[in-house]
Amino acid sequence: MISRVAHVKTASWFVRVAGMCLLAYPLLKSADAAEALKTPPAAQRTNVALESMGAAIRFSCPKDVSRNKETAPEDSFDGDVHSRCVVSGAPYTFEIELLDALPVEAVAFSNSDYDSEEAPQDVVIELDDGTKIERALEIQRPVKRKPAWQEVAIGKTVRTLKVTVNSNHPGKVGWGGMGEIAVFTKEDIAKRLELADHDADAPTFVDVPPIASANQDVKVNLPPKAAKGEHPCLLLTPKELAELRETVKKEERGKEAFALLNTKAEAALKLELDFPDPKGPGAQLKDRGDDLAKRHDKLANAAGNLGLAYAFLGDEACAKKAREILLGYAERYEQYPEHAGVNRSDTSKVMAQRLSEAMWLVPLLLGYDCIHDSAVLSADDRSKIESGLIRPCLSMIHRKDPKSIAGEWDKTKPNWRTDGPPKPKATHVVGNWTNFYSLATIMAGATMGDADLVDLAVYQTKENLL
Repeated sequence: MISRVAHVKTASWFVRVAGMCLLAYPLLKSADAAEALKTPPAAQRTNVALESMGAAIRFSCPKDVSRNKETAPEDSFDGDVHSRCVVSGAPYTFEIELLDALPVEAVAFSNSDYDSEEAPQDVVIELDDGTKIERALEIQRPVKRKPAWQEVAIGKTVRTLKVTVNSNHPGKVGWGGMGEIAVFTKEDIAKRLELADHDADAPTFVDVPPIASANQDVKVNLPPKAAKGEHPCLLLTPKELAELRETVKKEERGKEAFALLNTKAEAALKLELDFPDPKGPGAQLKDRGDDLAKRHDKLANAAGNLGLAYAFLGDEACAKKAREILLGYAERYEQYPEHAGVNRSDTSKVMAQRLSEAMWLVPLLLGYDCIHDSAVLSADDRSKIESGLIRPCLSMIHRKDPKSIAGEWDKTKPNWRTDGPPKPKATHVVGNWTNFYSLATIMAGATMGDADLVDLAVYQTKENLL
């Protein structure tokens, strides 16, 4: 999603970086994860189930058991007990293929640090020589993301092994997962990978061919900026939108995309505007994907799809229905009480954690941008949507009015908009939470023409990434 505000040069850069960060998040390891990978010097053991050690992980389960598609099997083999492969039900199996046949001392298991989740109980380890080892695991939650290992002695040379979870300790929610699985060996992996006659001190020579344009100016084609006050401005400018409409009509893929968009719009037009009651109960009390959260998400996604349908197909009925959803939330948002839920360490209003609140707001902002200049939306409507929904939602996400944050920084560190954030501490953790906060903030700033919001989002993203 590319935001273009004429007076803010860094906006489109931010959105691209935010997107890349979100896609790359599963690969980013926290300082805690790095600490978890360390073993006592006396043990001299290596966890060879890690991807960095050449291990390959496969997952399988019967049809009545489901894996959360947003989590990967490798998440239970990354050295971080906070990330895990989330599964509903049992049995399910991990197959671990090591880089070579290795003398395996032990297989170790650690629960995740999510206290409300189900935790694996009965597990079976199956080695490639046919050996099967059964073990009942206890619930031992990690402290400060350090694995609470429960080890099973192996003492055999192994190339592939399977770990099957046959049952779970019950939790407050109907899902969970193994926080971490390790396969320990005392083998010197570095020595095993050494090549015969390799001279580590030999000089390295890289033949770089001459590049004729190395000293020439290189033209960089950036996307066009939307003029100040022009809409839409998040995905495309009005000119780009008009050009794209004509281009896709000539291609089969374009026709297919338009047909899909039309299908989604038709479904959204038939959607009953069933706003959850602000009097309660709240969403996400025991499950992040409970029925109330799904109702909120369905309405928000419908607003985004309807806005896109209006922008691309010109159907005014879509703009009218998107308006109803936006105004419906503008009338109700501040009535939703701030509440905690399945994530006891955070609160929000529509949802029970600010990450979900920001993710919910994003499609609403997209829909608003697409219908902003439509005939169905009056100036009074725009004022209600911005003052009753967008700005209070951002204040909830940031725990404070973000414009007041920018104003305070203008006084205490007047060059913050150009100098960028200070270097983070060594324990700095890159997370998807703040990136979603910033994504919602920059989209809101671009749509409302508020440079403070855009600058704040860019600053906070740099602070999160650098």
